[in-house]
Amino acid sequence: MRSPVSPLIPLPFIAIMAVLATPLRCQTTGTLPDTPPGRRLAEFITIVNSGDYDSIRAYAEGSFSEGLIAGTLDARVDALMRIHAQSQQLTVVRVLSTSRERVIAEVSNQLAEMNQALGVSVERRRPHRITMWYRGPAYLYGEPEGAPQLAESEILAAVDSFLDRLSAADVFSGAVLIGKGDSILLQRAVGLARRAPAVANGPGTRFNIASVGKLFTTVAIAQLAEQGLLTYGDAIDRYLGPEWVSPDAASEIRIEHLLTHRSGLGDFLESDVMLSATAPPRSLDDYQPIIRAERPQFRPGTRFQYSNSGFIVLGAIVERISGRSFADYFHQRVFEPAGMVAMSDPPRDGTALPAPAFATGYTSRFSASGRAWGDNTRRLANTAASPAGGQFVSAEDLWRFAVALRSGALVSDSMWQSLAAPAQVSGGPPSGYGFEILDRGQERRVGHGGSHEGIGAVLDIYLQSHYTLVVLSNSDRSAFAVREKFASLMFR
Repeated sequence: MRSPVSPLIPLPFIAIMAVLATPLRCQTTGTLPDTPPGRRLAEFITIVNSGDYDSIRAYAEGSFSEGLIAGTLDARVDALMRIHAQSQQLTVVRVLSTSRERVIAEVSNQLAEMNQALGVSVERRRPHRITMWYRGPAYLYGEPEGAPQLAESEILAAVDSFLDRLSAADVFSGAVLIGKGDSILLQRAVGLARRAPAVANGPGTRFNIASVGKLFTTVAIAQLAEQGLLTYGDAIDRYLGPEWVSPDAASEIRIEHLLTHRSGLGDFLESDVMLSATAPPRSLDDYQPIIRAERPQFRPGTRFQYSNSGFIVLGAIVERISGRSFADYFHQRVFEPAGMVAMSDPPRDGTALPAPAFATGYTSRFSASGRAWGDNTRRLANTAASPAGGQFVSAEDLWRFAVALRSGALVSDSMWQSLAAPAQVSGGPPSGYGFEILDRGQERRVGHGGSHEGIGAVLDIYLQSHYTLVVLSNSDRSAFAVREKFASLMFR
């Protein structure tokens, strides 16, 4: 979401395990370069393809640069094991880019039956340990090849079959909806809303949508702008006092910086103040000391840095201008006009979410004895839905939101066109005002993704072909595999 190939976990190096045989002996129809990064990528693919827990753990423990370890050893092992679970077998197709210290290849994913990008960066000097690895969509490299567009029936059949394979492999659990214009073409729920006791996901199950909820805040700000109550160029000190952001920073941060993640503010979820709080925030005012403790990490407007804190500030502006809580504003001005009928929060007292009304999120953990699942109920008990996201929404309600956006029920057509176009800002990846934007060939995709522990969510609107894709998952962050599959069918 944030870069053409999303960096996953930077990891640390040991001698190559016996399972690796020789450095370049991996399943390949293409040829990796006989260079330090080429040999390292071959090793990486071979060890992941083995699916052997002990070998992968030994590899994760020592085969990467010690200076760039992120997370615990268990977390790194889990990440590599998940790649195996989500692919079963990776095969090199061709090299996409290569340099002295990095190589990125297109690899075929056996389970997904599609190609992806996979790459590594290595140290400049021997032993050339891996400093970073990358995994992302192959369609982001180069222009679409101009293959004939698939028929609608072929696209739907391919997604349907894909869901069957992922569900059978226990890789995806959740709900998927594909619409075109105002019609729903495919709607499926697979997997379990709760694993013990087992309760299946249903068409009305509500899933945590994480950062997809930022689109509600985006629409709220756009509505206030259309009423002439604010402009994107306004500095935030016009609306908020020093209890929110220090005056020197507030005079430089503009609303457009918050919408495009260029404010310099960070992530309240990871702040020391948030992590040490004795009680979770229940209103926006509870976030004031958390946001107030932050200092912009760069001059606003000069760089891109994804910011959850920035959207909390936007929510505070909505409250200040409208005179309503952000939750009341969303219900009255966004959810009700869009016809979103299933919009209530689950209990957050640490008990299991009531399935199938609400799906519990699960994250896979691996050991020598196999895979187990841990739920995110305790984590959710310490957070709440906010202007940065975290609402529980059904797939059909999120589709209704997309239809309302396009139909003029939420903002005017001219404002929608503005939101669906790249923002006129510098620094960082192309983005819109609150929307993620991707142009491939003649197609433009706008929307947002969101993820957290046991949470994956996607809302994508294809402007030229008029498709809408909704993916909500409660199994790892597997919604993005479905997003990638659908995009691979569209960007040809």
